[in-house]
Amino acid sequence: MAVGIFDSGLGGLTVLDAAQKRLPEVEFIYLADSANAPYGVRTADDIYDLTCAAVQRLFDAGCDLVILACNTASAAALRRMQEGWIPSDKRVLGVFVPLIEPGGPARTGLSRERRGCRGAGLRRCGGRHRGW
Repeated sequence: MAVGIFDSGLGGLTVLDAAQKRLPEVEFIYLADSANAPYGVRTADDIYDLTCAAVQRLFDAGCDLVILACNTASAAALRRMQEGWIPSDKRVLGVFVPLIEPGGPARTGLSRERRGCRGAGLRRCGGRHRGW
C-alpha cells in the first residue's frame, strides 16, 4: 500500500520529507496541483472538486491513505469528503483539523459582530468566514 500526499503546490514536500524519514519502508506518492494553485483564491466548491479529483488520482495510483498536505484543502474540503465521498476502504487525513466552524449565535454564543476569523482569506479560514 502506498500513501499519497497531496498539496496544491510544493509546500507539501516538507510533509513528504518528514513522512519518509519517519516511515522509510512505506512507498509515498506525491501529487502537486500546481496547474490550479493557489487554492486560497478559489471558492469552497472549486477546492472540493479539485481536491476530490486529486485524491481520486492517488487512489487510482494505488494509495489507500491520502494525506492532504494543503491547508486550504484540509480546511475547505476534508470534512465534506469524509462525510460522503471517500470509499469505505480508503482514508483521507488532513495536516490539521480546522479550528473555525460555520455557525450562528446558537452554536457559538456570539453575535455576528463578535464572530471573526484571524488570517488572510481562504488560506487561513477555508472561506468559512464568508456569509457569517
